[in-house]
Amino acid sequence: MTDDRRKRTSLMVPVMDTEKVKPLLDVVFRALYDEEPPVYTVDEAVITQAMIKEYGVQPVLIGTEGVGHEVNEGNCLDIPCRIPKSMMGGFTIPLHWERIPLRDEPVDLAEFVRRFGDRLESNWRLWNDAITKAQARAEAEAAAKAARVAKKETA
Repeated sequence: MTDDRRKRTSLMVPVMDTEKVKPLLDVVFRALYDEEPPVYTVDEAVITQAMIKEYGVQPVLIGTEGVGHEVNEGNCLDIPCRIPKSMMGGFTIPLHWERIPLRDEPVDLAEFVRRFGDRLESNWRLWNDAITKAQARAEAEAAAKAARVAKKETA
């Protein structure tokens, strides 16, 4: 049932370019901590707009397990990073969401978020619904704007 529902729902979303973002994150790390960053990898993630109840449509970063990060007050997204072979696990580095480089080809959110148990399925469903609502709102706003422009032109 899960796979069938995901097959019927296709949301193409931009993917963060982990190779191009790493040098930007290194600069931010040095500025924040006044030291060289450790050896780390950047987690795969997609970046898109989603409807967040309290704030309206906001940029979000969503990882392969469907865990999402909303923008903070500085319009930054916390980019998840991992230290290989470390018990510490990882850390996040904030970066203004408009500066995050993207790959040329988007991916289907249903394929991007891993399928492994109820929690991941719930995460995917939450983001799928939030992104769909944000897209519907953007389309409605664009249609209303076009109608206003058309009305002005005919007046």
